[in-house]
Amino acid sequence: MEIQMTDFENAAYAVFVVLLSRIILQYNLNLVIPISKVDENMSEGQKRDAINRSKFWFRKDIFSSNESQELNNNSNGYNDNHETQDSEEESYIQMTINEIINGYGQEFPGLVPLMREYVKSISLDAYTSCKVQQYIQLIADRASAKLQTNAQWIR
Repeated sequence: MEIQMTDFENAAYAVFVVLLSRIILQYNLNLVIPISKVDENMSEGQKRDAINRSKFWFRKDIFSSNESQELNNNSNGYNDNHETQDSEEESYIQMTINEIINGYGQEFPGLVPLMREYVKSISLDAYTSCKVQQYIQLIADRASAKLQTNAQWIR
């Protein structure tokens, strides 16, 4: 996470990361993807205007378990079941940042809607809840291109 232009933005990203860790634990999310796809995402993310023009590998079903991954780890690195590998490959799709963060249709819920659901489920006073919702909205608006990213603003 890089330093943002304002204190509000810094707080928003810090709160986003904390909420992300909480929803991963609360909903037992599986966000694991192969390192090769992470490398592709990193290369794609370095391109100009990647937030609007690029797609990134992400897990299609974030509610699925790590069962096949655990099986692969328990077999001493040797996997003779090619069907498992093929089904694992189908577990990842390319999505825009907006789709990952805000979701799309019934196929993928998005991280922000899960965060909003989580924030509603915990006991927060009105002021804190309002402030957290403002932080979440900043991230959602940046992902959907309603607000410019800092890179876009600087250029």
